[in-house]
Amino acid sequence: MRSPPRLVLALVLALPGPSWAALLAAPDAVPAAALGVSGAPVSALPTVAAALSAPALAPSAAGLSAAAPPALASPAAAVLAAPAVESAPAAAPALVGAASAAPAADTGGRGKRAAGPRAADDSPEAASEKSGRAFDGAAARDAASTTVPERRFVKHGPPPLSASADDGGGPDYPHRTVRFHDQDFRAVYFRPNVPVEPDLVRAIDAAKTSIRLALYEFKQADVLDALRRARARHVDVKIVLDYSNAFPQSRPDDSYQPRRSPEIWALLREGFDVKVLKGLGQYGINHNKIAVIDGADPESLATFGSYNWSWTAENSHYENANFTTDRARVSALADYWNWLDSVAKPAGHDSKAADYAWPTSVAPPPVRVPLDVAFNAIHLPSVVLSPNRTPGESVEDRLTQAVGAAKSSVDVSIFALRSTKIAEALAAALKRGANVRLIMDAGQAATDVFGLYAQWLAHLETTRASGDGRIEVRTLAGPDPGSDFQLAQKDHHKFTILDGKLVETGSANYTKYAAEANFENAHFLDEPTDAKSYAFMFEHMWGKAKPFAAPAIAPILPTDAQLQAELDTPADPAPAPAAPGAPTDMPSARRVEFHGQVFPSFAFRPFSPIEPLVVQAVRSAKKTLRLALYEFTLDSVLDELRAAKKRGVKIQIVIDQAHVYTRGKDHTGRARMPSAQIQALINEDFDVLTLKGEKSGIQHNKYVLADAEDGGLVMFGSYNLARTAEDDHYENVKFSTDKRRTAHYLAYFDYQRGLASAVDPQKLDETLSRGDEAAGAERADAEDAGADAAVETEDADVEAARRTPDADGRLSKFPPPPEDKSTPITVNGAKFQLDYFSPQGGIRDAWIRAIGAAKKSVELAMFSFYSREIADALVALKKDAAKKGVTIRLVLDAGQASLAKFDGTPVGKWFAAQGFDVRLNAGPDDHGDPMFQKQHSKFILVDGKFLLTGSFNASDNADMNSFENDNSVDDPVDIAGYVWFFEQLWRRGWDPLKGRSSSGPARPAPMPGA
Repeated sequence: MRSPPRLVLALVLALPGPSWAALLAAPDAVPAAALGVSGAPVSALPTVAAALSAPALAPSAAGLSAAAPPALASPAAAVLAAPAVESAPAAAPALVGAASAAPAADTGGRGKRAAGPRAADDSPEAASEKSGRAFDGAAARDAASTTVPERRFVKHGPPPLSASADDGGGPDYPHRTVRFHDQDFRAVYFRPNVPVEPDLVRAIDAAKTSIRLALYEFKQADVLDALRRARARHVDVKIVLDYSNAFPQSRPDDSYQPRRSPEIWALLREGFDVKVLKGLGQYGINHNKIAVIDGADPESLATFGSYNWSWTAENSHYENANFTTDRARVSALADYWNWLDSVAKPAGHDSKAADYAWPTSVAPPPVRVPLDVAFNAIHLPSVVLSPNRTPGESVEDRLTQAVGAAKSSVDVSIFALRSTKIAEALAAALKRGANVRLIMDAGQAATDVFGLYAQWLAHLETTRASGDGRIEVRTLAGPDPGSDFQLAQKDHHKFTILDGKLVETGSANYTKYAAEANFENAHFLDEPTDAKSYAFMFEHMWGKAKPFAAPAIAPILPTDAQLQAELDTPADPAPAPAAPGAPTDMPSARRVEFHGQVFPSFAFRPFSPIEPLVVQAVRSAKKTLRLALYEFTLDSVLDELRAAKKRGVKIQIVIDQAHVYTRGKDHTGRARMPSAQIQALINEDFDVLTLKGEKSGIQHNKYVLADAEDGGLVMFGSYNLARTAEDDHYENVKFSTDKRRTAHYLAYFDYQRGLASAVDPQKLDETLSRGDEAAGAERADAEDAGADAAVETEDADVEAARRTPDADGRLSKFPPPPEDKSTPITVNGAKFQLDYFSPQGGIRDAWIRAIGAAKKSVELAMFSFYSREIADALVALKKDAAKKGVTIRLVLDAGQASLAKFDGTPVGKWFAAQGFDVRLNAGPDDHGDPMFQKQHSKFILVDGKFLLTGSFNASDNADMNSFENDNSVDDPVDIAGYVWFFEQLWRRGWDPLKGRSSSGPARPAPMPGA
């Protein structure tokens, strides 16, 4: 039997084990305090190795070292001393391709307009909101008026059914209908017999005045959309959520990390009226799953049952959901909800678990329900509510009373049973001659905590006397025994049928905690058709369930007093599992000196701050600043640009056009606007031009170039100058004063300026002035780009059809980008330019050649992977018999890896199915908003001695149609840093075929999901 600490932990019925499709998230990000070049410690960052406890990163000096190390022979991370200050060749070679002159744009009167509330970036870069993911979204979440992109969730469709999947007996079970606002609903729904979620949506869509929800789980995107629609038509929507699902935490003795659902994140982000409620004791929960719609109106509807509002309930469980228009029952639930609301506490997007303190006791729910259900000479209330310790009135006591009145039969289907009162009532019914059948969830019956009761009841059959009834115990998992996701398969019912004519059902498992510490509801149903519905379901499940073997010796059950003590004085939890070893310290970067400022040659978010380095780069400029930006939302950088302009620095900016002339709506239904920072640049007469790629292409560069005419400093990498890049992403940047590289970027910037356009005051004014209704009819440019990139299709392009290829085979309306064709970097005989620029400047080809050159290892970290050509190069390398020793590891952004597909399969799973060692990574903050959390780095390491990195996502759209950069690096110190960074991304990822929690213990301790 389990130790008391684990036994007590298992009583709460609060924390679900990781489901087969646990939502993607990542570890707690502990942003580094500050990374000065002199070296500040890197703060600890927990690992996301799926189900393992987080190792603390040992504090490391991130200072910039001073001695050159030897070249790396392998990709093993090492702490390397840095060489002397970066030196640069005396002269930069000429670049092929003359830079186009920038148009002499009229910068006067550029549609000046007062900047509105700070808006978030909509920023799709290689896929779209339409595809279900906001890409480089950088919401300015520090302001109450912030808007963020509308979230279109990737719908959790049902998992593929096996040949042995059960349909629950089908939809033709006995049932009646209830009518609400001219629509018919079944009074009783069962999963998997009939869908529940679509009718919840239908009920919400029918609401006219109010919607009141009290939910344990909320993981249904279609229901979220219905709530949005209801709010848009001015229905009053209020929601009470379970505290443990709004602020999920690991149990102290288990490494499984539950995560807030994207749907709950959306409710909080979008300003719904949300409160949270914690049950009593250490582990109490709000376990309700009720809706009251138009409760104060003459025509109203309520729902209740075992069915959590989640996709696992819809797709992987046996469940019941009940719809009622009975005025007394609806009124009781409405009064109960009002009381829940009075004891719950408000929750917002930025609320923290530490913000809340909870009482140790509450009075019983002040809802008076008459004893109006007559059953075999006793009277019961139609609704029973918890928590309630009043003797005789709790869910446990009322069910015990009902079982005590049964004469012929008691049929029970229960997820979790740990009530000695109820077990003894079943034994007494047996003695009276009633036949007892019990189905328990197979997973719970296998645990010591709940299986103890199954064993005790099964043993009664071996000791029954003449005249006793019969008892049999069986177990049943979910409806698909052949599913690949058995952990999600559950018999989640909580119902009892008495003498075939009275049903008890609701949210409450048959435990002391459910009765006295959780917020629960239970119902007695005596409507004959409803009883027949439940009888049909039970008989079907009974035929599917497996006999539970009776033990030779009956176990000893805890007394009721002992169960009460478990609730009132829980034992201390077991110690947490040992964490894996902490990662090595981050290698020190080289010192890059420029105009008296010292920069690290590389920096990685979240291990060291990048925003202050951008500010420092702007501050270092004496004559000129050139910035090519995809998005821009950093106030600190804006302030530094203002200061630079004031001291006479000439500033030129090229920015992605879709971030200036924004289209579509944000999540609030308001017209999406350019960020306040972009508006400020334009309003304050900064020299800003806009640039759009060809077809679905974008201006996706993110580089800063200071004093390039004099050798200069360049910053490049994956890091957008955006709030989310600093706060919510894995990112990488590099700083360089190599004169060749800065000369290349200067030529490329001039090329971009020559193709860019001045801000059109009229068009900008139309963008800023358009109404919400007009915005709703728009299809955002960025969405267009993302949708095309996501599926790698091309829209019909009449202009392109008329063009003929250039002499070099190009087919583009743009001239070739400038190019230095010298190849100063050699990797295993393959030669590489110092940098590559798109459109059609050879980035994709450089990646393919780098992969082909590998002899020892390829380590690739990528945000968005759509290029089949690059994928095929990896497959070819893997199959190359001459290179069998080459190790290939990939880290992909979890969200993007689920959207991009090869051969109809999500790219992460596609690579894994091809035998690649793949990890998915969802961003650095395990409890961060999944709309913003991303693994946004983009780089490839070859043999631990060559690096390609920049803005380039692995897509044909990025290579052919967008403005991008990628950069070759062979400096051993920089390589060591990127090898270390890759290892951190790798450690915090998970196998796409096994799921989020696959890397740690096989499964959490037997704590049932509610």
